Amino acid sequence: NKEEMREKYGLKKESITLLIIGGSQGALALNRALLMHLPILTKEIFGLQFIHVSGTYLHDELLEAYTKAGVNFLLKSFADDMASLYAMTDLALARAGSGTLFELSCYGIPGMLVPYPHARDDHQRINAEQVRAGGGAEILYEDDLKKTEIFLRAVKGICLNDEKRKNMSEAIKKS
Repeated sequence: NKEEMREKYGLKKESITLLIIGGSQGALALNRALLMHLPILTKEIFGLQFIHVSGTYLHDELLEAYTKAGVNFLLKSFADDMASLYAMTDLALARAGSGTLFELSCYGIPGMLVPYPHARDDHQRINAEQVRAGGGAEILYEDDLKKTEIFLRAVKGICLNDEKRKNMSEAIKKS
């Protein structure tokens, strides 16, 4: 139950919750993007809260940034109960590995997918394109993470549009 899980972890029941996950060890590029864009995200999207599986990359810096921003957040270097985290999530910023995509589709979580650029045979880009074609995700490439306008447009475009988020949720379940 989304509301019960959010209460258990100290998150607000009514707020949009963004999950940032780069796999079991985190992703440096995603962590850097959050550090760069957190101040503007919190100004532009009122009440946005975060679940972030960071790995060890920049964990302390992220903790400081989230605390300084005064937002609700759950930051973990490693998550051994992804089901609970997914249950609380409205939108994910994630890599596009098959395991992550399978889990997002099971929970109906729309994605902003960031394919790992060095993946063998470019399989993460191919995965992401298939999910985008089905309507369940948008793609951000690593270079896009460095551009505030592109990053902010993607996040706001989903967070601030309940109908779009609902449609993407239904679409990713079918992917």
